[in-house]
Amino acid sequence: MNKKTNIIVSGVILLLLIAVQASEAETRIYLMGRGNLFLSSGSAADYRPTQNDFPLMDSHQTFGFGMGARWGKSFFFGAETHLNLAGETTLRDPSDNDSVTVETYSFSDLLAVAGYTLYRSRAVTLALEAGVGGAMLLKAEKKRYTSTLGLDVVIKPPSTKTCFSGFAGVGMEYLFSDSVGLYLSGRFQLLALEKSESAIVLLAGILYRF
Repeated sequence: MNKKTNIIVSGVILLLLIAVQASEAETRIYLMGRGNLFLSSGSAADYRPTQNDFPLMDSHQTFGFGMGARWGKSFFFGAETHLNLAGETTLRDPSDNDSVTVETYSFSDLLAVAGYTLYRSRAVTLALEAGVGGAMLLKAEKKRYTSTLGLDVVIKPPSTKTCFSGFAGVGMEYLFSDSVGLYLSGRFQLLALEKSESAIVLLAGILYRF
């Protein structure tokens, strides 16, 4: 674990300790599924023969799941962890319009979360929420593919498998009873890899309040 990752993990732990001390007497546990729409990235200016032959990445979808815990009412703090599954995307070479379909990397992340409640009734809560932490690529290995022009293409993983991860968005809770409810969230998330990637994330799941 490198120095950058140690700092991220230490920050998450510190925020959790602050949350426990400063929280109001309400705890919520979340079990979530998620859909990620990664936005297209790269430009023709990034093209480097033999070094970065396919700099353009198409938008693509992946899925995952996670869990989290929060403390507080008006202001809240907490933590989340997610496992994001691999998917497929298309990389493009602007010099000859060649393309190759590749498997994306699965990744996990651990995030410290904080937010502010905009509206709260007996059944419905609407809140701004944000999180910061770290992400780690899983099974990031060199792989070979064949492009649409029949060329042998080698895709190497980033040299660093861990990176900063952060999000901002809006969340909604709808309680079916005093202790069980539905959680929905829409977010914009950033992964600060060697080539930064951003995604629109939709989450849906069950919450338990006590």
